[in-house]
Amino acid sequence: MKILHIIESDGGSFDFIYLIAKYLPQHHHIVICGERAFSAYKKLECEFGNSFPENMEAVYWEHAQREIKIFADVKALSQLIKVLRNQSDANVVHLHSSKAGFLGRAACFILGIRKVVYTTHAVSFLRCDVSFFVKNTYKILERIAHALLPCKVICCSESECKAMQVIGIKPIVIPNGTEVDSLVEQKNGAKNFLTVGTVGRITIQKNPHQFNSIALKFAQSEAVRFVWIGDGELRNVLKSPNIEVTGWLTKKELYRQLSQIDIYLSTALWEGMPLAVLESMAIGKPLLLSDCVGNVDLVTNDENGYIFKTESDAHSKLLDLLNDQSKREKFGLKSEEKYAKNYHMGIISSLYHNLYCELQQ
Repeated sequence: MKILHIIESDGGSFDFIYLIAKYLPQHHHIVICGERAFSAYKKLECEFGNSFPENMEAVYWEHAQREIKIFADVKALSQLIKVLRNQSDANVVHLHSSKAGFLGRAACFILGIRKVVYTTHAVSFLRCDVSFFVKNTYKILERIAHALLPCKVICCSESECKAMQVIGIKPIVIPNGTEVDSLVEQKNGAKNFLTVGTVGRITIQKNPHQFNSIALKFAQSEAVRFVWIGDGELRNVLKSPNIEVTGWLTKKELYRQLSQIDIYLSTALWEGMPLAVLESMAIGKPLLLSDCVGNVDLVTNDENGYIFKTESDAHSKLLDLLNDQSKREKFGLKSEEKYAKNYHMGIISSLYHNLYCELQQ
């Protein structure tokens, strides 16, 4: 089958498309991507070289960007219609994230394309960095797009699914997945400190202000260090002297850094289902995650980590983990078991394969 993936931005959603292509080599995957996604594609292609999936290629989507900008969005829609006309032999169109989900369904409606899948990847109306009015606008746009083209809507987590049901849309859940085989599994050697870490773009969504505040509480301790694996526009927020910001890394180096942390901390304000948390579970890390959509699906409290609601709650639970090695080890093993049972990409890709085949019937 020929699958058209449409995405306007980079990040975890793009990494997930890469994994779908890798794990479904029997299909031809064309990725129609905006500027940031196209750059991410080229970066991965360069990094993996001969091991990059031969069944995957990219088509640049002009004018596509994340935020609502009417004139740019009209141009992006027009460009997308042209691209889809040139790919008229596709078997399935798979839309990723809210913006591509809206423009993609509009384009498919105009062109009479009906074999469409839309995966939300942290639906826009869950954002905490926009006004109440903008959130409601996002909800209205989701309803309009679904009315235009009532395609298969996929949520990445049960908590995200419940949020969609509230606005009258009934999705199914196929969780995000990742792979463990290519991760650099280096167990921590002897050291006289513990590392608390996170992975991601340093943006409002990931709440670096709270990460910094938590780290500040341990600034006088030589026994605890913090690391933010990634970079972003709010890097200057991470001022605590015990925080290391790695900057952008290759996948191999990212996984090496991730393997060295002792506790994975997420202060995110909203998620779909975070790939970085899944990757940390895959290599057996205990979790301390904020109480938000996506995060809450990955932790069973006092089994593979903790969910926290407030900064003081995070501080006390982090202290508990830092002071109890046996608990860290037990939680880490449970994280690994939970990942292997539910989130390995081999499992998730087969669910998407079945969905693609179902649309052909």
